[in-house]
Amino acid sequence: MDKKIVYLDQNVLSFIAKVKLGQIKEERVERLFSASGGLETLVKGGRIICPESVFHRIESELGSDILKTKLLETLRQLSQGISFRDWRGLVDVQMQRAVEGFFGGRPSVLSRSEAFHDKTTGGDILFCREWPCHPLQELERLKRLYKERWEGLRKETMESASGGQRGLPELTNKLFRQQRGRERQALVKGYLLQEDRRPCLSTYIMEAYHLGGPRRNGLEVYKTRDPDLKRLVAFMDSGWLKAVPFVDVVSSLNAAILVYEEAREPEEGDFYDSLIVGTVLPYCDVLVTDNFLKGILVKRLGFHVKYHVEVFSGKGSELEGLLAYLGGLMVS
Repeated sequence: MDKKIVYLDQNVLSFIAKVKLGQIKEERVERLFSASGGLETLVKGGRIICPESVFHRIESELGSDILKTKLLETLRQLSQGISFRDWRGLVDVQMQRAVEGFFGGRPSVLSRSEAFHDKTTGGDILFCREWPCHPLQELERLKRLYKERWEGLRKETMESASGGQRGLPELTNKLFRQQRGRERQALVKGYLLQEDRRPCLSTYIMEAYHLGGPRRNGLEVYKTRDPDLKRLVAFMDSGWLKAVPFVDVVSSLNAAILVYEEAREPEEGDFYDSLIVGTVLPYCDVLVTDNFLKGILVKRLGFHVKYHVEVFSGKGSELEGLLAYLGGLMVS
């Protein structure tokens, strides 16, 4: 896929839909989809694609019927039938790559093609069918676990701050690394406990080791090769696992919000935002998100450099930068 991938978060799409409906007036947003060099022109000219995702579908249900209809219509025009795979399917692919590299000595690299599905050629498989439950059910389960971790980690953070040295950069950065490690462990632990579905982490380990046996008892079969789970523990702290893009992005975002933004009360939207960005960032050329998240991704984490992606916010003045980028694609 040689087109530029531009991911628009729900806030930006809602803004565009409201302008199209005449509910609000914003000249810069009008220029985003104008006939003289906006998103739709670039899509029609084969320069970019703005894929949809399962998160667009879920969040669209929260608006009015009129807004939802216009939003999904806009999304269909911009995506041209291309969607991100369900985030759980992408994590499976990324985790399999890490396991094969660590346990099997068969390294492979991230491929953009693994992230997308063309609905115009194969029906709508936006939801990952390997999983036993609907995405909304899984999101609710993850959200509960996320809130529990938030409360525990925030309490620990406040206790660490009681010594009066919390503001020192070296201590803050150390705390960030610790919290990121805990978030990473929590994300991966879910895979070891999800043996009611296929594929799962233990399945990948079995395949990397060329082990047979029932997949539903995969971890037990794996223990015949690694009784004390020493290799598994080593994997959990390995560069292979840390390099899994979804794990890297989500754990870093969660930790950064907790540690660097301690004066800000965590919001439920933070949970969804970290999942969305963890899903799309490694495969995008451009990410348009909110100003808060952009600040963390760019200023705190430097992920725009690490993942080679341009990050813009939907804030009015920031749209000028996005419009300039899009204008450059018209003449390139």
